[in-house]
Amino acid sequence: MKKDFSNKLSEHYLKQKRKGKTSHKAENQFPIHKFKAHKFNALCHLTLQNNLNVSEERNSNHLPLDLLILLILNQSTTDTLSDRAFQQLKKDYPDNKQVNYEKILRENNPAKLVKSIQICGLASTKAKYILNALLYLAERGWLDLEMRFVNQMSDDEALKAITAIKGVAIKSASCLLMFGFGRNTFPIDTHLFRIFKKVGGILPLKTDSDRAHKLIQPLVEDIDAFTIHVGLIELGRKVCNSRKPLCNQCYLNKICDYALETVEEIC
Repeated sequence: MKKDFSNKLSEHYLKQKRKGKTSHKAENQFPIHKFKAHKFNALCHLTLQNNLNVSEERNSNHLPLDLLILLILNQSTTDTLSDRAFQQLKKDYPDNKQVNYEKILRENNPAKLVKSIQICGLASTKAKYILNALLYLAERGWLDLEMRFVNQMSDDEALKAITAIKGVAIKSASCLLMFGFGRNTFPIDTHLFRIFKKVGGILPLKTDSDRAHKLIQPLVEDIDAFTIHVGLIELGRKVCNSRKPLCNQCYLNKICDYALETVEEIC
């Protein structure tokens, strides 16, 4: 991408806005079709430019199987509570400071498992997902802490295999591959969804998680997906929040439909 492309793109959007040809509310139709991919590229360029200090520690501190279980525990709760539930698993199913997953599977005691993880909420559902995941892996000879089978697969093959586990959706599978294996997958969480919608011209309005991942993943194959993912999460937490986005402080405000329509100072 040329260095000044994002500036040219924002100038074009400003002209279109003054002519009344852009609409955040009508984002189900891409506002300017020929700029669809370019706009996402501009977003990536600006995100990389503004996140030069993202840590190079790209892999999780957890082994892949631990990370998979943590991702299940983390559904609809906080990192703090899911981590506490995971620590309780270590106490209730100990194996040299690790979780003894074979014991969980061998005992097949949902009530005990629910009690171990109850602090993170939805414990009955998550216990079923954990048992199902361990059984799925064991039946295929894949039940090891490092999930070595992934190393023999392409990203697409690994995503297909992992999302075949009931309770593990595409976002969790992408997180596992990115943080557990250093793959260039691109998880799209609530923050990224919100940013893409506000920026406009990237995702259609009625887009679910599966479709969003299918649309975006091909666009990040040749770029640093990790830095962009982490950078956009930080942006979503600190600037582009859901209740009161701080558009004047956002490095995407010159290409963002929402900012250009709501904040006069940008124009």
